[in-house]
Amino acid sequence: MAFVTDPPKPSTPDARRADREIRSYLTMRTQRRRVYPRAALLGVVTGAVAVAFRWCLEASAEFRYGLADQPTPWSWLLGIFWGAAGAALAVFLVRRFAPEAVGSGIPHLKAVFYRLRTLEWGRVLPVKFVGGVLAIGGGLALGREGPTIQMGGALGAAFARFFSSNPGERLALIAAGSGAGLAAGDQLTALISPGAGGAVRQLQEGVG
Repeated sequence: MAFVTDPPKPSTPDARRADREIRSYLTMRTQRRRVYPRAALLGVVTGAVAVAFRWCLEASAEFRYGLADQPTPWSWLLGIFWGAAGAALAVFLVRRFAPEAVGSGIPHLKAVFYRLRTLEWGRVLPVKFVGGVLAIGGGLALGREGPTIQMGGALGAAFARFFSSNPGERLALIAAGSGAGLAAGDQLTALISPGAGGAVRQLQEGVG
């Protein structure tokens, strides 16, 4: 009767290092097979969310312009009131439900990559979307790239949760979602103002 035994463990330091490298390579290949299809799907979903975000921004801006065009002597105050109310509500949502969604959200993502902060996608995603629509659609001079980047990262965390990914795969999906959000945000800026889109890209490359 034959017995199956485990292969002998490497005995020398060089052999042990080679064994670790081989195991790491095989593990990396397995992770790539899992992550690549998920990252591709994540890019599609992030793009769809960015398009919905743009539509909501345009609808909010048109509503504000419509208020200002009312045939009344004080119609211009309606647009100002709408912008102020939207900004106040956006601040309330961020401070009450997702403080990490403040600002562009990019510093928060960097802290997540360094494992200094956590990313609670269930809070960040809706607050960033709704708060961005209220603030930017209300007329505040804010960029569109930061919100789409952080929303893309939040979607990556959601994908990681759905697929029960390990910590390394989770960070990879968050990075993939953030990159998709950056690309989508650049496209939104370029559609609205081509010159601004190029300036934003150069600024990001310069400070990155």
